[in-house]
Amino acid sequence: SMVDGSLIPIAFKPGKKAYHREYFDRKGQYSFNLQAIVLPTSLRIIDFVAGYKGATQDSRAFAASDVVKRPRLYLDEGDFVWTDGGYGFSDHTCGPYDHAIAAKSSDFRKFNGAVSNVRVRSEHAFGYLKGRFQSLRGFRLLIRDSQDHTLAIRAVVAMMVAHNLALRWDGREERNVFVDLSSVSEEARIAWDALQQPNERQDQVESDAWGRRLRSQRAKMVEDRTRQEIMSQHGLDQARRQGGHALREELHVALFRSLNLQFIDTTAASRMKDKTSAELEQQLAAQEARLEQRRAARAERGARGGRGGIRGRGGRGGQGRGV
Repeated sequence: SMVDGSLIPIAFKPGKKAYHREYFDRKGQYSFNLQAIVLPTSLRIIDFVAGYKGATQDSRAFAASDVVKRPRLYLDEGDFVWTDGGYGFSDHTCGPYDHAIAAKSSDFRKFNGAVSNVRVRSEHAFGYLKGRFQSLRGFRLLIRDSQDHTLAIRAVVAMMVAHNLALRWDGREERNVFVDLSSVSEEARIAWDALQQPNERQDQVESDAWGRRLRSQRAKMVEDRTRQEIMSQHGLDQARRQGGHALREELHVALFRSLNLQFIDTTAASRMKDKTSAELEQQLAAQEARLEQRRAARAERGARGGRGGIRGRGGRGGQGRGV
């Protein structure tokens, strides 16, 4: 699955009681922030966050999603969510390398290119949704206060629910109206066709999977409570980032292996640090030099104390080893 954000433009400037400045987004328009987690093959929405205003960052809105709060309820073992670079790291999300990091090596750029090819499906999903409900391209409702805001968000949620239901009966002709099928893989076409065929066996498989994930999420909640009792918040954040880096490294290696590519100027250790192998060697050499300087400084201070005879390790009266 993958997550992406989309802005739902508002046709009219919200009223003062609605705090209109919070709706003003990066594109210079008033809007809602909509986050959707979708499946890349069928474009079905499996989770969403609606209700945040246009000025809200995507990462903050995504943090309120049920996938973040209860990941194992939606993701089986080994599953993860593709994200954009601004969503941060976790052991169940994976995003591209930062642009500044990718500029350092073709190893990083090749991975980012593969991620972009996958994540374009999230743009197709939003195009599909907005193509079905044209009002999402310009919401024509005056937002005067919080009550109007709630009414508008309920309408957006209703459209997403109706869209998810309609996906099952959309044929190729209907999809071609909303999505450019020339850019869709044959695997996605087959998945779409399968949605239209009643399949009791598949329905039972999905029902069993939901029960299995529910038990897995309960076990994770117990595990998380235990970790919170023995680890600081800094330690938890560090473990989360390390888990995200480890997941990206695993996928990076798998991608290069599948394409029969060789890493040119990065290693597993350097990629975990977002560095090339040369940069990591320089960093380690600089750290070793600083450690050597500290050891030399401590040795020099110890030598001066031994010769002076004023104060040693024994105490104030100079009764230590320096006497």
